Amino acid sequence: MKKIGIIVQRYGLEVNGGAEYHAKVLADKLSKNHSIDIITTCALDSNSWDNHYKISDNLINGINILRFPSEIKNQKTFRKARRKILGSTKPQQFLKKTGLLNVINKTTNLFTLEEKDSENWLKEQGPNCPELVNYIEEEQEKYDCFIFFTYLYYPTARGMKNVGHKSIFIPTAHDEELLYSGAYNNLFSIPKYIIYNTKSEQKLVETSFPNCTKNSAIAGVGIDKTTVPSKHDSKLHYDSDYLLYIGRVDGGKGCLELIEYFNNDDEFSSLKLVFVGKKSIEFTQTEDIIFTGFVDETTKQHLLNNCKALIIPSKYESLSLVTLEAMMQKKIVIANGQCEVLQNHILDSEAGFSYTDQKSYKKTINSLLNLSQNEEESMGENGHKYVVKNYAWDRILDKFDKAFEFVIESNK
Repeated sequence: MKKIGIIVQRYGLEVNGGAEYHAKVLADKLSKNHSIDIITTCALDSNSWDNHYKISDNLINGINILRFPSEIKNQKTFRKARRKILGSTKPQQFLKKTGLLNVINKTTNLFTLEEKDSENWLKEQGPNCPELVNYIEEEQEKYDCFIFFTYLYYPTARGMKNVGHKSIFIPTAHDEELLYSGAYNNLFSIPKYIIYNTKSEQKLVETSFPNCTKNSAIAGVGIDKTTVPSKHDSKLHYDSDYLLYIGRVDGGKGCLELIEYFNNDDEFSSLKLVFVGKKSIEFTQTEDIIFTGFVDETTKQHLLNNCKALIIPSKYESLSLVTLEAMMQKKIVIANGQCEVLQNHILDSEAGFSYTDQKSYKKTINSLLNLSQNEEESMGENGHKYVVKNYAWDRILDKFDKAFEFVIESNK
């Protein structure tokens, strides 16, 4: 039995996020054979990092939770730091429009990022929790191995620096502007081992960061079959067909664009669009666009089991657990084809459709609604087989055990 510390930015039953959910289900599985500590913050909301949980909220499903307070995010200073790290300050934007920015960058150091800029960005991005980082450094001898989730956040970028020699990194990286900013240039070379969610993610990281750790594996996460009661006592039941979105209801996840496409499509008037998850954008609810808010797991599965299709409008995903959950439930998935990971899921499984713009969205919905029952069932079976073949827990846990042994042996 190994002593494993899992570092993730948020952790809790109410936390709505892909990487956080990944950390939770992985911890639950690993805890059957290993001693697990979750090392995390008191935050629930990733927009503010407000200290929602008490430090004494330290046990979930029998797993020990070590919580540390974080500083509440100041949105003004956060936006300023983001512009700085991305090279999009107002002077830089002006010079870019005039065509002078490249000339200045080549001939002067005027806009060169300094270490303090990267450090400032990580603190403002958060969750800024120096006590958590100090704990990892001071108590590292208690642990055989650490697992760090998500490249983007302060606990990973700063915590892993001190214990890289006994760290496994799950970067959950995708092709976004921040990945290429100066704050993360050397991050991927620090851990002893990297576990990627998909081949696309591995290719992205190894191409973008030639100095990255080459000790790696592709594992993803296991998906369990969920039994949904045939009769579920829920008010969230709809008589007409509906597309279901599950996750953070946010512009960055493509939700506003999806609403625009849905509203502009009068041809499918009987279809509804249902959003499940925490809302961080404003939109007008109608009879056809419904927002449920956060729901419990049984209700989520009930909605998933009865939807016409799950729809994922995000351009940026490193795995998309909800896509795999839907396929496991034999549900058709509609995904944004601009996301390579989602597009690969669709192509490899033959269990759904993809779209890239309003025109292809309309074509996709038309194809979905014109499927025969046999065609619909066949696509559902394809998805189920794909998940069972590629995302079985025993296969994934074996990869983690091999990673643990590699890290531990490397430190002897």
